Amino acid sequence: MNNPLTKRLKTLYAELKGGGVFADVGCDHGYIAEKAIEDGLFDEVIISDISAKCLKKAEERLSESHIGEFTAIVSDGFDNLPHVDEALISGMGGEIITAMLARRADKPSRLTLQPMKNAEKVRRFLVGNGYFIARDYTFKDWKYYHVIVAEKSDKKDEYSEDEFIFGRDNLKEKSEDFKEFVRDKIKLFSEAAENAESPEKEMLAEKTEKLRELIK
Repeated sequence: MNNPLTKRLKTLYAELKGGGVFADVGCDHGYIAEKAIEDGLFDEVIISDISAKCLKKAEERLSESHIGEFTAIVSDGFDNLPHVDEALISGMGGEIITAMLARRADKPSRLTLQPMKNAEKVRRFLVGNGYFIARDYTFKDWKYYHVIVAEKSDKKDEYSEDEFIFGRDNLKEKSEDFKEFVRDKIKLFSEAAENAESPEKEMLAEKTEKLRELIK
């Protein structure tokens, strides 16, 4: 089956570890689940979505070549899912992602998350709920995307305030995509400051200067 993985989907797929039961939560077209089936990455693959109509489209598509090799479950997050070892949640807001995880007592051991906004809230939730963040970075595929990979651990993760806001690996590695992301923020704040009055003008100037320091 033709599986046109975009840069975004390839990046997310590369973060999957494999083994056990995998759930693609909010699976969209099921491209990542399909790739995982083809590669034999997991023992079991689940695709799920809150919308029965959307899930049906993915189910029909995967069934063309992989009938019997996956399970499709209509579910709001993990609410109707069995035990899951590893999960992917992408393309949703951070508040929705954290709410899904908060409702689940038996949380997956490994998570690959791609919040569209409120990534800071996701980081704080993970650190506060027994996860160690293994990877945390920003990349660009037309738009900017934040990826957070976390694993359950007895080791207490220590995140600084800047790391909660911007992502630990972004601050360590300072990739070109992250620098471009920050430059866009600087431009936005600078333009806003031009039309602002005190004290907002000073606040925006301080934010702009801090962002410049981050990518030096």
